[in-house]
Amino acid sequence: MADIHKFGRQGERLAADFLISKGYTIEQRNYRWNGIEIDIIVQNQDYIVFVEVKTRHNRLENPEHFLPKKKQLRMVKLANFYVNNNGIDKEVRFDLIIIDWKNQQPQITHIEQAFLPAW
Repeated sequence: MADIHKFGRQGERLAADFLISKGYTIEQRNYRWNGIEIDIIVQNQDYIVFVEVKTRHNRLENPEHFLPKKKQLRMVKLANFYVNNNGIDKEVRFDLIIIDWKNQQPQITHIEQAFLPAW
């Protein structure tokens, strides 16, 4: 189990570096509130972005399986708390980053606006 956890954390580090390279500022990593966790919270000039990171090793899952409705609802709940508690006045977006390891090389897929929240 520790290897899986380590593998996931490695993916989160790669995702954070990727987001920084795209001009985002990291606000929080592994932010927890009320039993809910989000991997990375970033922002740029226009958005505060709540990012779920999925790291996989040669799996064939479809991206829509990574964010089931229950996970989406929890992310929206956490985002609402975070935005209200921190006085953030930006558009909110929910992104998904998939780190795919193929031939021992990470391939990063960034899906912006992975889902639209039902506020």
